[in-house]
Amino acid sequence: MMEDKTMKISSTPETWKEIKKCDLFEGIGDSEIEALMDAVNGKVQEYSKHSVVALEGEECNRVGIVLRGKVDVRRIHASGKEMTITSLKEGDTFGEVMVFSDHHKYPSTLYTEAGVKIIQIPQKDILILCKTSERFLENLIRLLSNKVWMMNEKLKMLTYQSIKQRIAAYLLEEHWKQESMQIILPHNRQEMADFLGIPRPSLSREMANLKKEGLIDYHKSNITLYSVEALRKINND
Repeated sequence: MMEDKTMKISSTPETWKEIKKCDLFEGIGDSEIEALMDAVNGKVQEYSKHSVVALEGEECNRVGIVLRGKVDVRRIHASGKEMTITSLKEGDTFGEVMVFSDHHKYPSTLYTEAGVKIIQIPQKDILILCKTSERFLENLIRLLSNKVWMMNEKLKMLTYQSIKQRIAAYLLEEHWKQESMQIILPHNRQEMADFLGIPRPSLSREMANLKKEGLIDYHKSNITLYSVEALRKINND
C-alpha cells in the first residue's frame, strides 16, 4: 500500500537528513540546503515492496530522489521478457533527463524492491533551485553529463557481438582506468550484467570459462587479469 503526502522537505527531520545524501546537494552547506528547500514543495511518497513508482510511457514532470530503499528500472520487450536496466539506491535520482526533454515520458517502468521512500520535485521548482544556487546547477549538469557518458559506455559495449567479447572489453576498460592487473569491479554481478546487456547466469558462466582458460581469477569484486593480450584477442576475433 502506498502512502502519499505533500510537505515541505525540511519539515521532517528524518527526510531532511535523507535529502542531503543526494549528489544534487553535494558541496552545499546545511543552511543553504534548508533555504533552498524552503523555496520548494516536495511530494513525499512511501511505497511498499513490489509497487510501481512510474510506468513506461507515463508523463514525467518531476525529478525524483530515492531517500530510502531500492528501485529497479525495468523494460518489457515485445516478446514479454522483462529486463532490469539498472537499480537506484538511496541518494540516486530519476526523471532529471526526461523532465526537460521534448520527449518527457518515462522510457522504463520503476518498481520498488523494498520499502521505499521517494521525494519528487516539480520541474518548475527544479528551475527555481538552479536559478537560486549555482552549485545546485553545477551538480545537476554534472549528473546529466555523467548519465550521458554512462549511456555512451553502455552502447560501446553493445557493439560487441558475443557475451565473451563484452566481458573482455569491460575488464580491459577497468584495467586501463585502474592501471593495474588487479582490478576492483565498480559494479556487483547483477549491475555488471545489466550494464553489459546480458543475463546474469550468462555472465557467471562466461566469467567461469575465462577463469578455466587461465585468463583471469576472481574473488567477489576483486579480479586478477593474467593476460591482457588474450583479452584483446577476444575483442578482435
